[in-house]
Amino acid sequence: MTRRRLRVRTDMKLMRAVAAAGVAKKLYDESRKPENQARIKAAVDKVRERRRR
Repeated sequence: MTRRRLRVRTDMKLMRAVAAAGVAKKLYDESRKPENQARIKAAVDKVRERRRR
């Protein structure tokens, strides 16, 4: 592969990583809100209940 091709591929990996980090930060920030914590807890409890059956 040419150098330019490798650079473009590396740049895309970097952009993908930055986008993933941004999404992860947004999810983390939203999950810290009390109303969302209650929703998450309810969802986890629901899944646990399904697994018990």
